Amino acid sequence: MGTIQPWPEKARPLRKIIVDEQEHISAILEVCLAEGMEDQNYNLVDLLLPKIRPRAERIKETCKEIAHLIPRRGRTPKWGEIALDINAHSRQILRCLDLIKQESRHNRYITVAHLLNLALKHSRAIADRLDDLPYNDVYDIDIPEVWYEAFGGDE
Repeated sequence: MGTIQPWPEKARPLRKIIVDEQEHISAILEVCLAEGMEDQNYNLVDLLLPKIRPRAERIKETCKEIAHLIPRRGRTPKWGEIALDINAHSRQILRCLDLIKQESRHNRYITVAHLLNLALKHSRAIADRLDDLPYNDVYDIDIPEVWYEAFGGDE
């Protein structure tokens, strides 16, 4: 069994785009669930949901760009498989948004809350898949800057 190869140099900027967009999607969905659904502030949910679609679309397009980097011969590398999985998760987030739009017309609280939770699970699955493979021979790329500040610098 060979060693796990990290993300290739040419795919790393694309991976960074996915990480940034996924973090924003998760944050928006968490606010929708906590502030919108729990506090019954449905206007907030209606206001925030349109901000998710362009981010999910960008993840989908970025995954397509990564797919173009996959070698045409031989076995698909692990990073290529991850990109294809992330593409599927982003499409599921978009599908949830479409279903929420349909259900919100009928004012069904349970269904909208369920779909928000489902979209959040897909967003978190994207983050989990990204963590399956090291960025540059190490797994420390996604450590928040706050951690460095809390524990004393860039050491």
